[in-house]
Amino acid sequence: MSAAAMPPPPIAVTAPPSGGPPRWLAAVLGVLTILVGIAALVWPGPTLLAIGFLFGIYLAVWGIGLLVRGVGGHDVSVGLRILDIFLGVFAVLAGIALMVRPGASVLTVAWILGFWFVLAGVMQLVRGFVEAEGRWWNLIWGIVGIVAGFIILDSPEIGIATLVWIVSIGLIVQGFLELALVFAPRGGGSVA
Repeated sequence: MSAAAMPPPPIAVTAPPSGGPPRWLAAVLGVLTILVGIAALVWPGPTLLAIGFLFGIYLAVWGIGLLVRGVGGHDVSVGLRILDIFLGVFAVLAGIALMVRPGASVLTVAWILGFWFVLAGVMQLVRGFVEAEGRWWNLIWGIVGIVAGFIILDSPEIGIATLVWIVSIGLIVQGFLELALVFAPRGGGSVA
């Protein structure tokens, strides 16, 4: 066969990365989550004012990240985008409440954080059941979030030290799961 008659070699075509917000946004949120969790574990003695304010900043930034993902995530279903937006609005409002009244009682902080963990956990469970990509990570984080939330809501008077430990460990686990989702392979393989 002549060179002109030979068919060209097959070209590998890979699926383009899914649309929506860039992975760096999820990575930044994951790292922020881990850092806030570690900071709360390393310095458990600060006053409720500092802890409330720190968690308030975190929740507001995390909520804005969810809002961006919910509005810009055209690669996921409308239902999941609505869940992101709903949880994002709740997180921003809870964050503002904690920043405006960081010295509120432990009970107030516990209720806000408990509801946030439960809502975030439910959202992750739904995402785990609906999306194949990152299914197990979403299901694990959903269960961790719901359990942490119910522990806090069941005993909101547990005291600041216990609350800090529960929230800190939950945040660190959440951060690592968020980072795992960032680096998990995207759906779609290559076609030769």
